[in-house]
Amino acid sequence: MELFSHRLGHLLAGRKIHPWGAALGVSKGAAETMSKGQVPGAEILRLIRYQEGASLGWLVTGDGAPFVLEHCDQAQVLADALADEAQQGPLTLHLFYADAGGGQVLLLTRPGQLQYRQRRLAYRHARLWTLALPELPAELQAHCHQHDWLWHDCDQALLGQLQAGQLGPWLLLDSGRLPPPVPLADPLAQLQLAVHKVPCGLISTALMRAVIQLVDDTAEEQQLALDVAQRARVYTAVYRHAQRLQLGADALAGESLQALFEVVI
Repeated sequence: MELFSHRLGHLLAGRKIHPWGAALGVSKGAAETMSKGQVPGAEILRLIRYQEGASLGWLVTGDGAPFVLEHCDQAQVLADALADEAQQGPLTLHLFYADAGGGQVLLLTRPGQLQYRQRRLAYRHARLWTLALPELPAELQAHCHQHDWLWHDCDQALLGQLQAGQLGPWLLLDSGRLPPPVPLADPLAQLQLAVHKVPCGLISTALMRAVIQLVDDTAEEQQLALDVAQRARVYTAVYRHAQRLQLGADALAGESLQALFEVVI
């Protein structure tokens, strides 16, 4: 059976035990005891569970995946979950999507507080979903406009690790091992493009980044107020136009968009 110290090492992913323990809110002695392989008590396990997004079952026994991952194939269930979380604090939503397809993973973060003995500890609350939504109905539209959305470039191997519950919020957001995310000015349009308009296996992340940036910049320069549906159609048209001409991300030009805007809008 894998030792608790080995599981803790996987969780820390290169972080030093004492700074990690201090950030967690526990004493230096408690951190050292854990590093030697002793499973901590329920209070500290709870801190680790929430601050790291770790599975309690895996922490204690080694069974299952290291990180808690929820599966969502119903848009209304996701919309309800986002509404509940938004009542607790401002949300940031991170969308992980790979060139080779295979689905999407959504990471939600917000500020939170935990009671530990006589103290209230601030922490970053996080939830991970693997998404298999057949469509993106109106229930999600409000959330796309109310919260901050970020799109993360990842490869199929990383997405597979995410979907298997092998990666947690710290490694994804704080380790510096992944490329910085791209802010999504219109998340619903981007999600519609990713889910409906272009087959997952054919999407180029670099080209999609360039399309989004070019369309948004052009719309701003021309003072075009595009609604969600219009923006989604323009993204799709420009992406497909670039594919037909076999244009790379560096070859896109703003002057070539005017005709597409006139036709699509």
